[in-house]
Amino acid sequence: MKKYTPSALVVLVAILAIGGWLWYGKMKEKPTLPVSGQVNRSDVKQDTIQTESKTQNTSTLKTYRNDAAGFEFEYPKDWNLTEMSSPSDPSFAHPEWVFRYLSIEAPNFTVSLGIKDATKEENIQPRPWRTGIPSGDFEKRGVVTIGNGLAERRYLVYRDSQGSHIPFVWYCKPEANMNWCNNFSIGKGKVAFVEVLAKGDQYTGQGTASWDDIQKDVETVLGSIKIF
Repeated sequence: MKKYTPSALVVLVAILAIGGWLWYGKMKEKPTLPVSGQVNRSDVKQDTIQTESKTQNTSTLKTYRNDAAGFEFEYPKDWNLTEMSSPSDPSFAHPEWVFRYLSIEAPNFTVSLGIKDATKEENIQPRPWRTGIPSGDFEKRGVVTIGNGLAERRYLVYRDSQGSHIPFVWYCKPEANMNWCNNFSIGKGKVAFVEVLAKGDQYTGQGTASWDDIQKDVETVLGSIKIF
């Protein structure tokens, strides 16, 4: 067996110590990778953090919950919500049905929202389709996700020498037939109907651009609907 002199042992220990110090320094320089599912908040853009905080801030919202119908949603505190119920028009195909829906009043528009079980014989619209509404051009304006279903925007457009006027927007079942606005599915065996009416004359002649903010506000509320 080969023996080491004391001086050789000292040199060997020194080499090992220097090598260990160099290895530790190299490892310290390596960036620490985040564990799967974790995010380093300093690496997230500031606008993303602000968006998250706005989403989580519910101090300006109210929650409407209907345990009997099995749904809830959030809406701004400065909007007025009223539960509406009225007997059917005798001329309607089902005069025994009750018109039952929610009237939600915002500063510049009113939303009529109805939700029911698909098999329930109940009308969730504020009136029979197109009753009391002057004729105009119905136009499809895209499909949006509401709950676990899809709804198609349908604008009622009046055109004259001053431009295009859009007093009504409906959210209907996506289909080719433009003569009717059928309830659309939102999941768990429930269907919904949405009608939006602009208030006053402030939107007259301003064309479709004036509906951008209304559509955004309405669809923020519709996007918060939860079915149970």
